[in-house]
Amino acid sequence: MTLSIYDLGEDILTSQISNYLSPEDIFKFFSLSKTLYSIYQNSSIIYQYLYNKKFTNNENNYTLSLQENLNWKQLFYLRCNRHQKVYTWGQSLMGRLGYNLSQVPIENRSENFGWMMVHTPTNINNFNDHIIVDIVATGFSFIILANDGELFFTGNDWKQSHNRATPGPIKTQDYRPTPGTMALYTLTNNQTLEPIRSRRNIVRGVPPMPMMNRRYANDDSDDSSGENSDGEIITPDATTTTESTSSSVPPLVPAPTSSALPQGRRKITQPEPTPTSTPALTHRPSKIKESNFISRLFLPPLPPNRKDNLEKRKIISISAGREHIIALDDYNNIYTWDTGCQSNVGVMLEFPGISSNSSNFGRVIKISAGWNLSAALIDNYGLIVWYTRIGITEEQFHNREFISQAKYFIISFTKNDIIDFTVGSNFVMFIRKSDEKLYQTRFNVHEIATREDTSNITIDEIKQFTNPMDNFNHWKQQQSENNKENIRFTKVTGCFNDFSVFTNHDQVLLGNLHHLEYHDNGNDQGMKPIIIDELQGKNIKRIEIGDYHYLALTADGTLLSWGTESRFCGCLGLGSKQSILDQYTTPTNTEDSDEVKLRGNNLVVLKPLPVKPPPYKGKWVCIAASGWHSGGIYVPT
Repeated sequence: MTLSIYDLGEDILTSQISNYLSPEDIFKFFSLSKTLYSIYQNSSIIYQYLYNKKFTNNENNYTLSLQENLNWKQLFYLRCNRHQKVYTWGQSLMGRLGYNLSQVPIENRSENFGWMMVHTPTNINNFNDHIIVDIVATGFSFIILANDGELFFTGNDWKQSHNRATPGPIKTQDYRPTPGTMALYTLTNNQTLEPIRSRRNIVRGVPPMPMMNRRYANDDSDDSSGENSDGEIITPDATTTTESTSSSVPPLVPAPTSSALPQGRRKITQPEPTPTSTPALTHRPSKIKESNFISRLFLPPLPPNRKDNLEKRKIISISAGREHIIALDDYNNIYTWDTGCQSNVGVMLEFPGISSNSSNFGRVIKISAGWNLSAALIDNYGLIVWYTRIGITEEQFHNREFISQAKYFIISFTKNDIIDFTVGSNFVMFIRKSDEKLYQTRFNVHEIATREDTSNITIDEIKQFTNPMDNFNHWKQQQSENNKENIRFTKVTGCFNDFSVFTNHDQVLLGNLHHLEYHDNGNDQGMKPIIIDELQGKNIKRIEIGDYHYLALTADGTLLSWGTESRFCGCLGLGSKQSILDQYTTPTNTEDSDEVKLRGNNLVVLKPLPVKPPPYKGKWVCIAASGWHSGGIYVPT
């Protein structure tokens, strides 16, 4: 008897096969026949896989509730709405919000202490009519992942400066060519004397060195097709404006630069390919327009020995620390843009002893960038933690081999035993499946990164670094005993020394440095988790943490914020200082009963309050926070 794929049963087709396919391959598989397509259209499980694979960074499984009034298919299509928009607010230093402040509506901004602040969510219109997969934030920029895997950052740079900071190279540095070398490098990578497409009228000849101190707001558009939306206008919107052009643009040929600022993006005519063994630094043009405040990041050239397998690679997941970005592609490769990088071209990381080509190598389930280190969860290995890497040599630079070995260790007893994890400053926090407890691995990253032998970390040392979070585990045990309910930790998030822990009973617990140090000193402040009543039972989907402020995304698409708005920088997104005081304080209230307080030059919000939404009906679907700035993706409904 001949069996067909339909004999596997609908449950295997939907829940088992889909689990091992990318979102694109899921679409292709269920389009093979009318029967498979019918299963696809009527299965909520498939849309659940699609949503979680595409939009949640492989973090803990996003779940629906009865309060949401959305099934998985509706949620997926809501997230794929091309009318979604990216909004940012907060401190605007170095252009990190992604737009020119002179073009921000006056009702959305204010001037404090000589700086212009944006206190109300304002649209970055470069990303309008594009599906955005994720937005995260470094301490100096937003990092935005588009649907086709293109990666962008806002502002002058994603980092503060070209200094030595982990997890970038510490003991060795990436090769930094001289300006003359860079000019020759640019010329030799573009064997043509055709005019350079730029706002400036540059005649034929040697192209300028990619070290311009400024860039131009109306650089040639990368959208050669002139693609537009269907033209529907939902409502008037608080948005910024930039000039646009409609010229055809040849493929971009980026070259590394030694400038402390991102490289100038010059549109240079692509030369005819010539036989060479050196990987090409070519990238297809983007339909998303770059500007003074929006720059594209690039994957490094393909290694010659892996070119056949990586020809169509794309970024599927991103995460960001204070001054570094990490990304995962659809071939299980991890990339970094850190303080060692000399251009917008990233570095592919290699982990000696762990080969992605090995038969034992499993999926990279999740990546997470902390304040000064990073980690990845890999099937059959566990939690891989890296704290520095080897610098790119001069030989590698000229051969365009942007590959670096990471210095890492594997946390003991985490192989196939992790529910979720996060990374902060000098610590990795995780939930184990086997005992359902919360743990931390905490160590001095800089001390290890500067050792004479940075690979000399023993298993005993790692075990000493790793301890259970007794304060949170005891709380969970007491809750289970008192309420006779099986409470489990389900998700963790963190930034710097702050973190949040979610439970299966819709509880959100917060912690800080006192809780991290409780195992060492037993301090009273870290004895119990911080519990904010307004976050309990509210179906909170995501918590993002800045330097001193917090954002919480609810299941119904509401965005809440609280914490300290340093120097009235606007990071809470609640409006101007005066409007907040007028709305949330009254003369009859005592100081202790106010939800909002002024403390010196800071605005302190004690309870989660709703962020001012854009002026049309919609839902927040993704949020980001770091430093003194915040952002998110808003979808009209």
